[in-house]
Amino acid sequence: MNFIYRLQESYNRFMYGRYGNDTLNRFLSFFYILLVVLGFFLRFLVFLTKSVVLYKIRYALYILSLIIFAVTIFRSLSKNISRRAKENEVFMRWWGNWQPYVHKQAEKTKPKARMFVRKMQDRDHIYKKCPDCKAVLRLAKKKGKHKTRCPACGKLFEVRVLFGEK
Repeated sequence: MNFIYRLQESYNRFMYGRYGNDTLNRFLSFFYILLVVLGFFLRFLVFLTKSVVLYKIRYALYILSLIIFAVTIFRSLSKNISRRAKENEVFMRWWGNWQPYVHKQAEKTKPKARMFVRKMQDRDHIYKKCPDCKAVLRLAKKKGKHKTRCPACGKLFEVRVLFGEK
């Protein structure tokens, strides 16, 4: 514990008077990671296809990712706080135009994620979609073939449960 405390204190002393992290740095870090992962996949594509064009694209992405990494580190360690704050302010104005679109896309995936978590936690029921109206039905987890009626559209259909109580 003492070692970790001393390490944290030395880091805090080093970063004193430096800009540190902000929204633009987080965005650049995410973009850097995205480029590295894309370059990783391109490496396998170059290996499989032996394409010179893909090799050049991969090399360009590699150089771009190194530049982004260097800019991120430079911004974090910079002592010119007012200049970095202005850069972040310009970025935030630009990002503010895109943010509603990004949040709108994220809101579309939230119900699916909640349903997935609910399915994983519920051990007494199974979830099936109605073949007609695509409504999700929560049914008792009883092994075998069962006929069920959709409460939304009224269609009668057969459901097969492989795992469950007899």
